[in-house]
Amino acid sequence: MQNKEKERWSNFVHALATKKSVTIQPTPRQSVWKWNKSTLWYYPAKKKKYGVPLFLVYSLINQPFVLDLQKGRSLIESLVTNGFDVYLLDFGIPAYEDRNDSLDDYIGLIGKGVRKALRHSNSPEISIIGFCLGGTLAAIYASIAKEPIRNLILSVTPVDFFNPHIILLSLSYLDKMK
Repeated sequence: MQNKEKERWSNFVHALATKKSVTIQPTPRQSVWKWNKSTLWYYPAKKKKYGVPLFLVYSLINQPFVLDLQKGRSLIESLVTNGFDVYLLDFGIPAYEDRNDSLDDYIGLIGKGVRKALRHSNSPEISIIGFCLGGTLAAIYASIAKEPIRNLILSVTPVDFFNPHIILLSLSYLDKMK
């Protein structure tokens, strides 16, 4: 098992180091709302099957294009192909001028985006999917939201900040792989 993990990580590092150009081919979308650097993207379902739209919140650290890389390699493409209307809140790329932005600011942006998506979709409720730090923000927002949330789905989301042992175990596991 350990050799398999070493090989997997070695392949990952090799892929990062290889200068191979990848063309990003996003699913058709339209901007339905902008606030400073943030954009709310709308991806209409190819054939709408579900009445409750999905609202995706991605991390502040990474870029959300990884959810929509290329045809056949896209979470967003799969969702719209399977009948979901999808909204993606893209916070943009943080820079020096954003240094004073707080958690309240980002959670407020989620609330504004959710309200805009609800109005745009004419849906009485929404399902929120949060990824990584975006999932943490989505969970905080969901705990205080007045808007009707059908589902909250979190993926690779840190939520337990009171137990440092989890982080230390992860680091010790990576040390053993060296």
